[in-house]
Amino acid sequence: EKATEARLQDFVLKLSPVHKAMLMKQITQQLLNLVPPESQSQVPGLTEHLMVLLEIGKQDDDLVEELSPACGKEGAVSFVAWLRALSEDFTGEDSNFLMKAPSVPPSRECIARIISDFKGLKSCDNPLLKVVLNEDDVTSVQILIIGPPETPYE
Repeated sequence: EKATEARLQDFVLKLSPVHKAMLMKQITQQLLNLVPPESQSQVPGLTEHLMVLLEIGKQDDDLVEELSPACGKEGAVSFVAWLRALSEDFTGEDSNFLMKAPSVPPSRECIARIISDFKGLKSCDNPLLKVVLNEDDVTSVQILIIGPPETPYE
């Protein structure tokens, strides 16, 4: 297990500043999917704290313990598994490796919020607003806002 932990630490330490920023963005996005809406203001600080823990080589159990208060034990375990899979796929040469990262499934609270917001947008009678929800991935929402007639935004 120590070798696996060292691999995760090596992964983070070998990242270029650009890749590190990309990783932080991905971590933030994954945490937003896991953390309940009322706790989402903690996510940026949690992301920075998590990066420090990764750089100093904290073990999976320690990471789960740190994340559990914010996203629950199940969410923390799935996040660490996502991070481990991401690090194992990284070769150091693929500049788009973070774009291909699998995502952590959104929490029930996240899905409920998206569906609630979607219903609110669908019930809006504005003909200049079109909303489409991807049935395979409810976190993928497309919104088309049509500008007023006789303007460049039409």
